[in-house]
Amino acid sequence: MDDKRDRIYKMNKNILFLIVLSIALFIAGIVNFNNINSYLLKSFEHRHSSRYILKINYFIQNTINAIFVAKNSNDFTNAVINYDLTIGYFQSTKLFDNQTEQNLLLKLQQGHELLDNLHEQPNQMKIDELITLLQNLTNELLELESQNWSKLSDFDSMVTTKIDYSKYSFLTIMILLFIFTIITYYIIFKKRALEDELLNERELFKQGSVVLFKWRNDEHWSIEFVTQNVFNLTGYTHEEFYQNVQYAQLIHADDLQTVQQEVGDEVSKKSSHFNHQPYRIITKNGETKWVLDQTKIVYDKDKNVTHFLGYVIDITELQNYRIELEERVIKEVNLRREKEKLLIHQSKIADMTNMIQSI
Repeated sequence: MDDKRDRIYKMNKNILFLIVLSIALFIAGIVNFNNINSYLLKSFEHRHSSRYILKINYFIQNTINAIFVAKNSNDFTNAVINYDLTIGYFQSTKLFDNQTEQNLLLKLQQGHELLDNLHEQPNQMKIDELITLLQNLTNELLELESQNWSKLSDFDSMVTTKIDYSKYSFLTIMILLFIFTIITYYIIFKKRALEDELLNERELFKQGSVVLFKWRNDEHWSIEFVTQNVFNLTGYTHEEFYQNVQYAQLIHADDLQTVQQEVGDEVSKKSSHFNHQPYRIITKNGETKWVLDQTKIVYDKDKNVTHFLGYVIDITELQNYRIELEERVIKEVNLRREKEKLLIHQSKIADMTNMIQSI
C-alpha cells in the first residue's frame, strides 16, 4: 500500500511537471504566433507606406499638371483643389518620423502659399518657382519611397527567415504539446487505476479482520493512523484512538511487559521488522482477545525510531482452539498416565496373588 502511495505521489509530481511544461509550451506557441503576426504586420506597413507615398506623388503630379493647364487661363482653382487634397492626404497618413514629416509639411505649406499668390495674382516666375518646389518635393518623396523599398527588401528577407523559423518552432511546440498531453492523460489513467486499487485495498481492510496501525514512538504508543475496522477488533472507533485512547492501555496487564521487552530488543538490534508473540488485548466492553502483531520499524535519516507500522490480526478463535487442544492433549496424557499406573498396580496385585497361591 505504501508503495502504491509513493507511486501515486510521483505520478502527481509528473502530472504537475507536464502541466507546467505544457503551459510554458502553449505560451511559447502564442508568443511565436504573435511574432509571425508582428512580422507580417510590419511587412504590410512597409508596403502600405510605399503605396501612400506613390499616392501623394500622384496628387502632387496632378497639381503640377493643373498648374501647367492654368498658365494659359490663369485659373488655378483645380490646382488649388488638387494641392489641398495632397496636403490633407499627407497629414492623414502619418507615415514618417516627426522630423521628416515637419520638413515635408513645411515645403508643402510653402507651395500652398505660392499657389494662393498665383491664384490671386498670376506670375510666371512664381509659377516656375512653385513647379520647381513641387518637383523637388516629388523627387524627395521618390527617394523616400526608394529607401522604403530597400528597407522592405531587407526586412522581407529577414521576415521570411524568421517566419520560417517561427513556423517550425510553432509546429514543434504543438507536436511536443500534443505528446505531453497524451503522456499526461496516460499518467492520469494509470494514477486513477492505482487509486482504485488502493481504494479497494482500503475497503478490504475496512471489511476484513486485519487492522493497520501506525504508532508513534512514545511511552504509550499513541496512534497516528488506524484503519476504521479497528472498531470490530477493539470496540473503540478510530476517532477515539485519535483523541484519547492509547494502544498500550489495551494490552493485557500480564502481556504488556513481554510486548515492551520485544519492542525494546528489536529496536536495540536496529531491526527493520519483527513478529510479536501472540498477546492479549482488552476491548472496550471488557472482552479479552488474542492478536497477532507484525510490526515494521520506521527510522528517520539519523536512524532514530519515529514510528511503528503494524498489522494486527484477531486470532482469538485460533488461540482458544489451540489452548483447548493443548488442554485436551494434557488431559489425554494425564488420563493415559493414570491408566498406565492402574495397569501397573493391577499387574503388581496379580503377581502378589500368584506368589501367595504358589506358597
